[in-house]
Amino acid sequence: MKTIVIIIFSLVLLISCSNDITKPDFEDIVRVTSEHYAGVFPNPNNGEFIISFYLLQNAHIKIVILNSQNETVRHLADGDFEANYYYYYWDCKDDDDNMVCSGIYYVKFNVNGFLFREGMCFLK
Repeated sequence: MKTIVIIIFSLVLLISCSNDITKPDFEDIVRVTSEHYAGVFPNPNNGEFIISFYLLQNAHIKIVILNSQNETVRHLADGDFEANYYYYYWDCKDDDDNMVCSGIYYVKFNVNGFLFREGMCFLK
């Protein structure tokens, strides 16, 4: 039964989580790392997600986790960053330190005004 649920969530994730890139030169500023699918690993998951990216130049970055209703669940980063490799852990908790329920979540990167959103599937 759990395998069927994982397959269904994976299919929903693939269908509903197309990347939203606001401008074509986003990848000139930030590149999600090649060792992880779109910067989120493992996906789907039942524990902690690793969100990784590589900045090619200095930038102001805001990273938030959104639920499927596009509401902010957790703030991960907001500030000026130098060109470098970065990673964040999301422990599947909201800003009030409460565990979120199973479902589809999104990581939203705002890098110098360019937006990128990637989906992830959390299963308890």
